[in-house]
Amino acid sequence: MPGYSQGHELCEALARSGAGWVNLRPETTTGLAHQAAGDDLAEKGITYLTGLLTTAVVEEIYHSLEEQKALLYFARESYSPGLVRVIASSIYELRYCGITSDTLDADNFISKDKGQDMAALLKAYEHYLTDHKYIDAPGLLTFALDLLSEKTPMDTDTIYILPSFILISRLERRLIDSVTAGRLEILNTDPIYGISRPGMAPQASVPEDVAVSHTEVDRLPWLYQVDQSPEPVGDGSLSIFHAYGLINEVREIFRRITKEGISLDSAAVACTSSEYIPVFYSLARRLGLNVTYGEGIPGTLTGPGRVLKGLVEWIRSDYSVSALKALVLSGDVALQLDKEGSEILAPAATARMLSVSGVGWGRDRYILLERMAGTFKEKAAEELSEEDDPDSRRERYLRLSVLAEGIYDVISGFISNLPVPDDEGKISFRELAAGLSCIMSKITNTQSNFDAAALQGLINNLADTGRYISFNLEIEEALERVENILDVFRVGASGPKPGHLHIVNYENLIWSCRPNTFIAGLGADIFPGSGRQDPVLLDSERRRIDAWLTLGTDKPVENQYMMALALASRRGRVTMSFPSFDVIQNRSVFPSNILLQSYRLLQKDTSLDYTDLINSLGKTAGYCPHEGMPALDETEWWAARALTGPGMINGNAAVRDCCQGIAVGSRALEARQSPGPTEYDGMITGDSQFDPRQNFDLVMSCSRIEDLAGCPFAYFLKYILRVLPPDEVSYDPNCWLDALERGSFLHELFCRFMKKLAADHESPSLTRHKTMMMEMADELIGDYKKRIPIPGDLVFQREVKDIHRCCEVFLAAEEVHAAGAPVLFEVPFGLGGEAVAESGAGLADPVKIELGGGTSFLLRGKIDRVDEVIEGIYQVWDYKTGSTYGYADHMYFCGGRQIQHALYAVAAGQILEGLLPKSSPRVEIAGYYFPTERGEGLKIARLQTGRHKLPELLNHLFDLLAGGIFIAADHGEKCGICDYTGVCGGENAVDRVKKLLAESGDSSCLEPWRRLKDYE
Repeated sequence: MPGYSQGHELCEALARSGAGWVNLRPETTTGLAHQAAGDDLAEKGITYLTGLLTTAVVEEIYHSLEEQKALLYFARESYSPGLVRVIASSIYELRYCGITSDTLDADNFISKDKGQDMAALLKAYEHYLTDHKYIDAPGLLTFALDLLSEKTPMDTDTIYILPSFILISRLERRLIDSVTAGRLEILNTDPIYGISRPGMAPQASVPEDVAVSHTEVDRLPWLYQVDQSPEPVGDGSLSIFHAYGLINEVREIFRRITKEGISLDSAAVACTSSEYIPVFYSLARRLGLNVTYGEGIPGTLTGPGRVLKGLVEWIRSDYSVSALKALVLSGDVALQLDKEGSEILAPAATARMLSVSGVGWGRDRYILLERMAGTFKEKAAEELSEEDDPDSRRERYLRLSVLAEGIYDVISGFISNLPVPDDEGKISFRELAAGLSCIMSKITNTQSNFDAAALQGLINNLADTGRYISFNLEIEEALERVENILDVFRVGASGPKPGHLHIVNYENLIWSCRPNTFIAGLGADIFPGSGRQDPVLLDSERRRIDAWLTLGTDKPVENQYMMALALASRRGRVTMSFPSFDVIQNRSVFPSNILLQSYRLLQKDTSLDYTDLINSLGKTAGYCPHEGMPALDETEWWAARALTGPGMINGNAAVRDCCQGIAVGSRALEARQSPGPTEYDGMITGDSQFDPRQNFDLVMSCSRIEDLAGCPFAYFLKYILRVLPPDEVSYDPNCWLDALERGSFLHELFCRFMKKLAADHESPSLTRHKTMMMEMADELIGDYKKRIPIPGDLVFQREVKDIHRCCEVFLAAEEVHAAGAPVLFEVPFGLGGEAVAESGAGLADPVKIELGGGTSFLLRGKIDRVDEVIEGIYQVWDYKTGSTYGYADHMYFCGGRQIQHALYAVAAGQILEGLLPKSSPRVEIAGYYFPTERGEGLKIARLQTGRHKLPELLNHLFDLLAGGIFIAADHGEKCGICDYTGVCGGENAVDRVKKLLAESGDSSCLEPWRRLKDYE
C-alpha cells in the first residue's frame, strides 16, 4: 500500500461490504524493509531519516560543496532554498531507481558540468549518510535487499496482495519480488476504457457481456470511450455544477449535502488542490460540522502555527512592538510569569504597556520596560500610602511597575533564546530553531487536539531540521527556512470516522468507498495540471539515465488516469464541480477536459464542446443559495430572501429587528437625509462643562482651539469622547523621526543654541557658529538615537544630513532677520512651577484671556521665542518646521484655524509685564518662523493691531461648545490628514454640512459656525 491509512480504509470498506476477513494487514514497502532490516539497523546504530530531514541533509552538503567551490552548474551567489529542495527531490528519485554516484553517467546530462555536479552532490550525500550513520528510504530498501539475498525466507505462508494501479519504483519492485517469493497476487481495479497510463495501451475493447448500467455512475468506466458506453440512464446520480469562486464551491457542496439529507459519514470530498483544505476547515468549524482530513490540515491553521508565524514576523520586523502586540492579542499565546503558569499576563494590559513603552523596535531596546518599571516604583514612593485604598495612585503605580517588570522578564527570556547576528549579519539556524522551539513550548496556548499535535510536531521538526544544518544564514534566509518548515507541515491526518465528512486529495479517492462523492476543483487551471519538466532532471536526461524515472510531460496523463480509475470505482452518487470565476484574479476559469468528457458521457454525444457544457450548467452557485437550496447560516438566509427568494413584506423592519447594528445605522442614514442637523451630524445637548467660559477647570491650549476651528466633529471625538489613535513608536523602514519628533528635535536644538548665544551676548552667524550648532545637533541626535531606534544606517545618515542643512538655513535666516535680540526661549505658562524654573521665565498658572462682557477663559502653552526689537517693544515667534503652505499674508485668523499668534501675544504681554512691571512692555508683532529647508527661513508676521476681533472670534468658537454643535467642517481642509475620516465619512460629511449651511430654517442653530467665515 502507499500508506497505512489507505490500507486501513480499504480493510474497513471490505468489512462494511459484508465480506469477512481475518489476518489481513496493510503494509508499505518501507514497512517490509523495516521488518527485514530493523534488527540489523539497531545493532549497527543506524538512524532512519524522514523526507523532511533528508532535505536538510542535502542542504548541508550543498552548502559545504558551495564553500569548497566544488559546484559549477549549480553554483549560486546567494542561498537558494528552492533549488536545494528540487535537488533533494531529484537525488531521492535517483536513489529509488538504485542509481548511485558511481553509476550516474555525467554524459547523460545536457551539460557536462551539470552531470558532474549531480554526481558530486549524490556522492557527498552518500558519504554524509555513511559517516553519520543515517539511512534514508531508498537506502533502507537497498539495505533490506542485501540482507534478503543472504537469508532464506522464514515466512512461506503469507500471501501478498498488490493493487495494480500503485506506482512503485525499481527498488520497491525488487523488494516486493524478493519478499513475496512468488506469493504475490495482483488486485485489479474496475476496468476503464479509452485511457491508460503513459507508455501503456488503453483497454479499448469492451466485453460483449457488459451488463446494462443501472445508474449514470455505473457508466463512468466509459468516460473516455463514450461511443461504446451503455445508454444513458438519466437518474441524476452524476451531476456537475459551477460556482462563483472557490469558497462558494465549498458552500454549495455543504448545501447539497444538507438538501439531500446525506449523513456526513456517507460522503467524501476529493479536492484537486490543497487550497480547498483551509476553506473546508474554516467553514466546517463555523457551521459546527465534523470533518476528517486524509492528508491533515496545514499547520498555519493551528494556534501553534500562528504563533510560529508571529514569532517569525516579530524577528523579521526587527523585534517591533507592533508585531509583538499582534501576537500577544491573537489569543494563541499565554505569557506566564512563573514556571508553574499560575500567573499569566493579561493580553490587553500587556499590549497597552508595550504601546507606551517607547521600545518601537530593536531587541536591545526592551530594556526600556525595566526602566519604566523603576520609574513607576519611584512614582509610587512619592505618593502617600493609603492602606485601605487599593485604587490609590500609589497602588496603581505599584501594579504598573509589576506589570512592566513582568513583561520585561518574559520578553527578555524570549530574546535570550534567539541568536545574535555575527559580524556578517548571519545567525546560526540551529540556534534559531532551538530558540523558537523553546519559546513556543512556553507560550503557546493549545485549545484543541489539533493544537496539541501541531505544537509537538512543529517543535520536533524545528529541532530535527536544526540538528542537520550546521552553517550560518542571513537572518531573512533563516526565517524563510523556518517558514518552509511551517508551509509543508500538516497535522491531524485521519482516515474516515463515523459522523464525519471525509476530505481527501483526488489521488487517494480510489480508496474511499462512501456512497456519496463530491469532486471539487475541476477547473482547467488546476486539473489535470501542467506537464512542466523537473528543473533539475529534464525529461530528456531522465530518458537517458533510467527508464524508471517518471517524466514531467507524462504527469497530466497520469493524473487523468488516476482520476478515471477513481471515478470508475464509484458507487452511489457523484457530484463534480469547478469554480468558474477566480474572485482574486478577477477572471473566468474554464472547466477541465474531464468535465467535458463527463457531459459527453451523460448525453452519449462526442460532438458536444465546451460551449454546450457551459450552457448546460445552469445558474452559478454563489454567496446565497438558489431557490430550493437550504441556507447554511443566517447571512445566507437573509441574502437568499433578498436576492433570490420571493422577498419579504416589511423586510427592512425585519432586518432592523434582528440586527441592532443595522437598525442604528439605518436611523443614522435616514437622519442624515433630513433637512436639519441631527445628532448623527454632530449635534448634542449643550453642556456648560464643554465651555471654557463657564468651566474654569477646563484650561484651553492654542492647538485645541485651532482644532475646534478646524473641525468641531474631530474635536468632539478627540477632546470630549477621548477617542485617540494609538500612540506608539512604529517601524518605518524609510523614516527615523516622524513629523512630530522632528519638530520637537528642532525646537529643542534651536532653544539650546539661542540660549547659548544669548548667554554669551552674541548674534547668530553662519560663518562663526556653524560648527558649534552642528556639534550641538550631533549631541542631541545622540540623545534621540537612544530613545528612538533607527531603522537603518542609510536612513539615519540621510536624516542627519537633513538636520545639518536645517542648521545652515536657520543660521542664514537669523542673519537676514537680525532686527532684534532674542531674550526669552520656550516660555511656559500654565504648566506649573517646575516648567517655569526650568525655563527661567514664565507663569506657573494659566493666563486669563478676557472676552468682554465679563467673560474669560484660561489658556496654557509654551512660547518658542520672544525677541526684543527696541526697548519695550517685543516680537513673539513660533517655530514651524514644515512648509509655509496655508499661511497666506491676507489670512489673519483663517476662521480661527490660525489664532496662535494673537493668543501668544496676549500671553507674552502678561509674562513680560510680570518680568518688567515698570517698563510697560508691548508686543508689536507675533507670527510664525519657518527656519528649515522646507520653510526657506521665512517669517510670516502678524501685526497685533489687528487682534481687536479676537474676543468676538473666540466667543463664536466657544458658542459651538456651549450649544453642543460638533458638525464636520464644511471646508474639509484637514480631511486628508485626519485620524477620524473613517468615523464621519470624510467627503460625505463635508458635503452634508455644506448642504445644511446653504439652507435656512432648520439649520439656524449653525449660526456660530457661519459667523466664523467673517474672520479670515
